[in-house]
Amino acid sequence: INYDADATSNLASGLYTWTLSDSIRSGQNLQHRFPGVSTYSVQLHVKYPAYNGDPNLVCQDSLRLDQIVGPIPKMDFEFFDVCESDQTSFEAKPDIPISTVSWDFGDGETTALGFLASSIPPSGTTSGTYEAPIHSYSGADSYNVTVTGKTAAIFGGCEDTEVHEVAILKNWASSPAEPSYDMAALDGGKGFWVKEDAKGNSTWEFNTSTKPQLSIDEMAWVTGSTQPYKPNDASYMNSPCFDLSGFSRPVLSLKHWANTDFSDGAVLQYSVNGGESWTRLGDVASGLDWYNRPTINSNPGEQSGLSSGWSTADQETWATGKHTLDVIPPVERTQVRFRVAFASHTNLLGNAGFAFNNVVIEERNRTLLVENFTNLQQTQNNVNFRAFRAVEDNNGEFVFNPEELVKLQYHHTSAQNDAGLDKLNQDNPVDPNARAAFYGVTNAVRAFIDGGYGQQSDAGFGSGATAPLLLQTYFSLRSLVTSPVNISIDFKADPTVDRGAEHPANADSSKTFNVKATVQATSDLGPAGQYNVFIAMAEQEVDNQVYVLRKFLPDASGTPLTSLSATDVPQVIYATYDMRHMTRSLNGDLEPFAVIVFVQHLETKDVLQTIMRQDGTGNSAIVTGVETSHENYVRLYPNPADDLLNVILPAPVKNQTPVKVFDTFGREVFNGTFRTGEHVKTIETKTMSAGVYLIQLSTPEGLVQKKAVVVHE
Repeated sequence: INYDADATSNLASGLYTWTLSDSIRSGQNLQHRFPGVSTYSVQLHVKYPAYNGDPNLVCQDSLRLDQIVGPIPKMDFEFFDVCESDQTSFEAKPDIPISTVSWDFGDGETTALGFLASSIPPSGTTSGTYEAPIHSYSGADSYNVTVTGKTAAIFGGCEDTEVHEVAILKNWASSPAEPSYDMAALDGGKGFWVKEDAKGNSTWEFNTSTKPQLSIDEMAWVTGSTQPYKPNDASYMNSPCFDLSGFSRPVLSLKHWANTDFSDGAVLQYSVNGGESWTRLGDVASGLDWYNRPTINSNPGEQSGLSSGWSTADQETWATGKHTLDVIPPVERTQVRFRVAFASHTNLLGNAGFAFNNVVIEERNRTLLVENFTNLQQTQNNVNFRAFRAVEDNNGEFVFNPEELVKLQYHHTSAQNDAGLDKLNQDNPVDPNARAAFYGVTNAVRAFIDGGYGQQSDAGFGSGATAPLLLQTYFSLRSLVTSPVNISIDFKADPTVDRGAEHPANADSSKTFNVKATVQATSDLGPAGQYNVFIAMAEQEVDNQVYVLRKFLPDASGTPLTSLSATDVPQVIYATYDMRHMTRSLNGDLEPFAVIVFVQHLETKDVLQTIMRQDGTGNSAIVTGVETSHENYVRLYPNPADDLLNVILPAPVKNQTPVKVFDTFGREVFNGTFRTGEHVKTIETKTMSAGVYLIQLSTPEGLVQKKAVVVHE
């Protein structure tokens, strides 16, 4: 603080005495450092020397003023909505109250100092208040944004400035040309991921790594290519902005490698509100190679509750983590962001840090086979099998997503003391008993998931209200494994079509149900003789049991798989069945049934892929299906619907198929598309008024229409 007496006055040769909070100093020009923030009383005392040496003849005067010494603010700011074409929001975050603030957005546009609550003069790119401006950037890039804050004059008018790098992120959405996101194929392998350094000491770079504990010769995002990561790090790698609304079963995978102190690590988070808040994706072991430590002291990503993530010094090579994105509701998938957050304390051991690459977002392509060995006496087990991974609709029926799983139930002799108690076994004991022998099942109940879970546990679907936890966990993880096989099912009115001499002479196409299964491997499966294709005929419901096996075609041993690599010709299998074991109504029509096809390894029992069609129809004279679209080709659940309606086709479409929804006035309320390979489309009905709606599909054979009811409790 400088006080300067009037050096030009006639008192220039006089004595100046300053009283500063009880300390006395003399002199004309003084500097004084106050001890802290407060209000100080400062007195200036000025007097002439005594006239003729007489102390009573002294001219003097004094002035006292208060000097306010204010605090220096520490400026900071937050920002969100940073996707291309977003209106990016900022908010000043000083550590003490300030009066005015100014901004430099890093793209040439600035503001003057303005009061916090005052509106910024309108421009083509900036609006809002000085405290919380909204700015539009011209495109994806990194911008150095500066905020300057100043306290009020009565508090010292103190000023501080802070600069942050703000990255405007690329947008990405699926398309026919690019149905999945593949980081390695975009932006030179960077995938349009961008670094965010919260504390100014991040070491993230896109490079190889020569560190002994993390030696990689492929390009990756890594916390330093040659040196250990720094202590006190809090940084992020931000993904592009994803529109995932085109996915029905999205899954994210990435290659990762951790070498950290036990207190440091990384985590993957997602945001659906422009980065305003972040949620950890999954928990320890909730996906394949997904997180290994429930609590990381440095808390990457500032998680609430447990701070889980990847943290280990023992990883010696790449691991591929994989996790479903089903936790993000379909209605919130239009703009999703991900980030890899890294945080550290000290790094006393000089560890290498974290690396990742090859992020992929795609559809899960595996449909799981859920098998239940049981009998009619096992009431609770069979109820739980019906309810497994299903939801109860408004009619009290349990419905499941056939894109996720297919159910098949076996009533086998070995599961009961008296075979005569179970008519479903008596109707055809050979096939279910052969299946039990294939698995080595001797106890009353047994649950299998893709042929694997039942080998780990003798349990069925439980005696309680829900299936055992291990069964649910196995299902969730198994669903993440990519299937190396594609299967399709067609129903043929005439089994001789495309068969020629293979058609048996005694087959009467007017009284048989004819199935054509096509199997194509999408990767190398190994030598021949390891896999068989199984075709199962099942009743959707009989004697209060669901998806009960009636017959394997041609028998329970299946058909050897010959399509063993992506370059092989697709294998076509024809099967003919006279429906003798199927239940008929009083007028002779068949009760609803399902055709299930799956590929299974004969030794490991691993089921590679499963598919089901439930739209076969028939009467007492002819039992055939058709390949063209018609009303019973489409299934809706739940119907009536409240929040969501699923439109289900019995097999993946071969071409893009438009689907629209109209209200009773003919107004279009939804317009979407089944992409090639899809057979489930989820429609949000939460915002639709209660009433009847028309679901319309445009197929190559013409329009298909079904009615759906929307109700809101």
